[in-house]
Amino acid sequence: MENQGYLMAKKKTSLSVEESTVELGMLAESLGYHLRRAQLNNYRRFAATLGRTGITPAQLTVLLLVEINPGISQTELGGILGMDRATTMTLIDKLQIREWLQRRKSAQDRRKHALHLTAKGERALRKMKAEIDVAEKDFTAALSRDERKQLLFLLQKLI
Repeated sequence: MENQGYLMAKKKTSLSVEESTVELGMLAESLGYHLRRAQLNNYRRFAATLGRTGITPAQLTVLLLVEINPGISQTELGGILGMDRATTMTLIDKLQIREWLQRRKSAQDRRKHALHLTAKGERALRKMKAEIDVAEKDFTAALSRDERKQLLFLLQKLI
């Protein structure tokens, strides 16, 4: 019963302080809606933090995955990211043009490309990681450590 009161109150939640007369109706209970709003909030922080670098969240994700998995193949990378081959290749091409990433023939399978960070990519990523850590802490400041862990667990479960 207490939870119903919460949900009913949330139906009247406004989109923003400036639009206080706008009611959300069923959106107040929509997980997809709230996930998208949180994602947009996080993206704004990303853009404010790293916008000057010209890097996109997807490009940063590629760099982070290649850093922790040196030699990962383009195919594996695309699979992890849920991207098709063409999209994956475009991301890699852009990072290669910036000299942050390089393709090498795989030692195990010459038909595959192994991905590696360049020295320039390592330096750029080191700087970006420090800034992202600050933005991430700011983004999750309203959550306790346990709430953050729980949210991460639940999101991973949904994925």
